[in-house]
Amino acid sequence: RWDTTDDAAIADCDDSDPAVTPAVERYIPAGTFLRGSQLMLDTTPERDIYLSDYCLDVYEVSNDQFASFLIAQSELGFENVTEDGLTLFDFEDDDDIFPERIEVDADLGYRSQPGYENHPVTEVWQWSGTAFCSWGGKRLPTEAEWEKGARGTDARTYPWGEEEPTCDIANYGTVEVRCIGDTVDVGSYPDGVSPYGLHDMAGDVAEWVSDVYRPIIDDEANDFNYYRGNIYLK
Repeated sequence: RWDTTDDAAIADCDDSDPAVTPAVERYIPAGTFLRGSQLMLDTTPERDIYLSDYCLDVYEVSNDQFASFLIAQSELGFENVTEDGLTLFDFEDDDDIFPERIEVDADLGYRSQPGYENHPVTEVWQWSGTAFCSWGGKRLPTEAEWEKGARGTDARTYPWGEEEPTCDIANYGTVEVRCIGDTVDVGSYPDGVSPYGLHDMAGDVAEWVSDVYRPIIDDEANDFNYYRGNIYLK
């Protein structure tokens, strides 16, 4: 049980649901961790903060999972929109690094492109993530919850430690280095997991968090939706 151990590898986040095991959700114990970094101005100041306990999914949301959500929404009369009418998946965007990998299907309604079923979903907004999580009885993590899940409590730079990224532990890309040149199946880099066993917290695609980000200028008009995790760069 989650309330009898702090070991993320064996703690069960929901004893009432047999589908919820440490293989799909990890327990993050209550406590302090060092939030922030001195490496960039907008990640300062570093400070210790306390978080209550919570759970995070082990893997990023896949195309198949999001397609199932789109089908469920459609059956409720919401065709690729939230109940508030916000578009869930961007079928029209053709200028991103990762093209859309979900397509409209005459029989199923929506489906993943063959070969991309277990790749992380792209072409979604923060409200898409919020709606998907709500559909599954969950929520987006806060930025602080995401960061603690990614780096643990020892102030490491990367989920795996201090070693600089390589193509053996993360899918990333810069002008100089391209590991794959596309997304890959979630969980493809077991050597790059976080201290809590969370996959792809750096590399592949970024993850939405529930916070808004306000730049250095303290002006609400500059707020924008926030994501974390390294995103593949052209």
